[in-house]
Amino acid sequence: VNVILDGNKALQESKSDEDIENAIGESEVQQALDLVQTRSCRVKRHDGFGPTLRLIAPIFDFINHGGSIANSSFKLEDDSLDNMYVISSEESELNKKPALVVRATKAIEADNEVLINYGDSAKPEWKCLSSYGFVPSSPCLVDEDHDEDFSSAEFYMNGKRYEINSSIIPTDLVLDVADFFRAEEGVEVDEDNPLSPAVAKHIAARVSDVACQLIDQDTNVGRSPAEQQAFENASIFRRSQHEILVACAAGLREYAARLS
Repeated sequence: VNVILDGNKALQESKSDEDIENAIGESEVQQALDLVQTRSCRVKRHDGFGPTLRLIAPIFDFINHGGSIANSSFKLEDDSLDNMYVISSEESELNKKPALVVRATKAIEADNEVLINYGDSAKPEWKCLSSYGFVPSSPCLVDEDHDEDFSSAEFYMNGKRYEINSSIIPTDLVLDVADFFRAEEGVEVDEDNPLSPAVAKHIAARVSDVACQLIDQDTNVGRSPAEQQAFENASIFRRSQHEILVACAAGLREYAARLS
């Protein structure tokens, strides 16, 4: 926070672009960006107007991400309780001050950690790593109550990027591979179900190749503490992507075997 305050002070006192450059270096800007990127939260305005806000709130920013297993929620609320007892006037509504409030959404046993959901910026894995610098665990990405799995892995085929998870592949991937078989191999594809055994096996082979490329690298290389932490985060991410791709390839091969 001091980095941002010092930068703001430098801007107010500066008289030229050169003064600003001397007062605020690249490292200070990077620190401020890292702080805002990893410690801020996104909330809707308490008055319902305007774009989503990004706030930095001391103490609150220590609360960890729970994703699908979160036991608390947060939002901006009025710090006035007038509306519980009387009908508020327009003036009193405008003068209410917002407060960032965390509320339990289920019973939390003593000594258990308070967890919130960081929202769409924390799923899938690559977005969470990019936004907050960590890879969420599998339970954080699976909503068993609604039978949803927010984990995903990316891979490229013929220069095009696709995102898949362990049980779902995008329709455009199936259609692209079906078109390839039709154009290059002269194979007729069922228009009603383009995911034929041949198409499924072809996708599974490519997915397996990508999964093999994600196997951990040698960990015996000398690194600084910061470099080691970055390597470990990247390793966790590669393993999560590897597991999703392997599960997807296995599912495609099982599907092809059932139809063959």
